[in-house]
Amino acid sequence: MLTAWREKLAQQWVCDSPPVHNATLLMDGHLQPTRLSGEVEERVQRLSHRTGRTRTFFILEAIRRYLDDINDLHVAEQRLINLRAGRSRVVRLKDVMAPYCMEDHA
Repeated sequence: MLTAWREKLAQQWVCDSPPVHNATLLMDGHLQPTRLSGEVEERVQRLSHRTGRTRTFFILEAIRRYLDDINDLHVAEQRLINLRAGRSRVVRLKDVMAPYCMEDHA
């Protein structure tokens, strides 16, 4: 459904060409060689110098956040599919919050 959006997002910060810098990332306990685009490499380098944190810190943080976003998108897509197929239903926020709200004393 949103595959093109996912691909565009991925291409914004990791690409195959031109190979500018080899970065080694720790992912799932394995080392994964990755090539960063020139623009991304420069941004990571500047941020690293300004903050005193390592480039690896920022690369891993970016990957973690990207994976969180993709996971959230996947969950939303699946819930929309289930809703459209009649396997789930919409519940109003008012109905969800009713058991937790106090009576209105105004």
